[in-house]
This record gives sequence, structure tokens and C-alpha cells, in this order.
Amino acid sequence: MTQRVRCALAAALGLACATVPPPDLPSPPAEPISACDGASGAAVVTVEYLRAGGFAIVHEGEALLTAPFYSNPSFLRVGLGLSIGPDDQRIPARPPLLEGARVAGVLVGHAHYDHLMDVPSVLARWGLDAAPVYGSRTAANADSRHVVYPVTRPGTWVRELRSARLPPEIRIDVRPRKVQNKLRPGPNVPIAVAVLGSEEVDVEDVDLATLAFGPDGAAAERKAKRVDVDGDGFEDLVTRYRLRETGIARGDTEACLTGIADGFEFLSCDAVVTR
Repeated sequence: MTQRVRCALAAALGLACATVPPPDLPSPPAEPISACDGASGAAVVTVEYLRAGGFAIVHEGEALLTAPFYSNPSFLRVGLGLSIGPDDQRIPARPPLLEGARVAGVLVGHAHYDHLMDVPSVLARWGLDAAPVYGSRTAANADSRHVVYPVTRPGTWVRELRSARLPPEIRIDVRPRKVQNKLRPGPNVPIAVAVLGSEEVDVEDVDLATLAFGPDGAAAERKAKRVDVDGDGFEDLVTRYRLRETGIARGDTEACLTGIADGFEFLSCDAVVTR
């Protein structure tokens, strides 16, 4: 679409909107409102407006948010297809309503900009990076760090919601800093295995007690070391295993480590040369 056509379209839409009087709708409440138990007067549910389709719904210390959206780029920028993004200056501090509440989830529904665009920035500003975020598969593709899509069946509503966090992608390096991972089954020598840290993987989240290496699931021999073995600037986790206890045999071409990281079970393998 050419710039001239875009401008003409924007002007036409602007004129069309100008000829239609806005509906006489009440303004959203500026302060949280509560629904009360008529008998006792105790607050049952408290709701605060978070702009656009966003609300904070709090009940007995548990909170659910829906698509907070404060940036609100201009109609002109959106209409002309210009670049838009979160406006951190417009995102306020965490609402007092959420202080002390456990945010059980953030529901964004789908990936339109007015639902999803502000979510990462809002979560960061409000200290809620670990909060569950639920949306469509498209939303998960757009923001894989935060969003996990609802589990649904065709033609039905959500039946189950998966974990709020996506499992980390764990990579290992057998015999780190070696060009070839040569193993000689038989001798009971220690074998070093590194869980590689990255921007997404914090090795502090690895549960050492759950680590098991090789077909026989050898336990780590000694205290782990945290050192950057691959020079990428991220700390890696190095543990050692007795080769005879791993079950690795001649002819094996890979060796695998299992365990739990950030609450998720993982299986990660690396190529080896056995002789």
C-alpha cells in the first residue's frame, strides 16, 4: 500500500468516525469497586480497571488480570501501519489493589496489540515476571517467554490450562572444553557434564539431587561447580559421574542427562564417541 493510499484511507476513516456521534457510555471507574456480601457486608470481589480490556479482579488474596493496556498508540499510527510498541512512560506503578495479592494468572486471549503488546512491560514494571500468562497459540508464538496457550478442543471452551511457565530448553556438554567427547567404557573414571546456562536458563534453578546421567542414571559424584565453560558470559553447571555407573557401553553415540530445572523435568543429550 502506497503512502498516498494510506493517507487517503486514514482521512476517510477519520471523517467517517467524525460523522458518527460517540455512544453515551459511562466512564470506567477511577477507583476499585467491590461487590459485597449483602448479609455480612464483607467484600467478595474487588475489580480495578486497567485500561482497554484490562481488569484486575481480586478475591481473598488471589488476583486475575485481563490484558492490561496503557500505551494506546494513536489511531493515526495504527491506521497507517507505522511502528508501535509499549510506552513505558504511560505504564503506571503497580496498583495498590495488587499489593499482597498472589496473581494467579493474566488472561490475554489473543495476540492483537491492544491485548498483548503491554503485557511483558507491565509484568516487569509490577514485579510479576513469574505470573502465569494465558493466551492463544499465536500469542505464545509472539511472546514465548511469558505466554503459554490454553489447552482446548475444537469447538469447545478451555478445558484445562497448562503451567504458567514454559519449560527451559536445557542443553548439556559432555566433557566440556573437549573437541571430541571420547569415552572408554570399562574404567571407572569420572566424566564431567555441563548444563549450559543461557539468557533463558539459570543453572541455579537446576535441582542437583535429581540429576542422573547415562542409561543407568548415575548420580553426581561430588559437589557441582558453577563456571562459564563455553565463554558465552553465562554461568554453567558442571557435575561429575563415574563412567562405570552410567551404563554407557561401546557403540553408544550419545549420552543423556535427566533432572529437574525450574520445576520441569528435562532430558538432554550430547554426542559421544565410545571405543
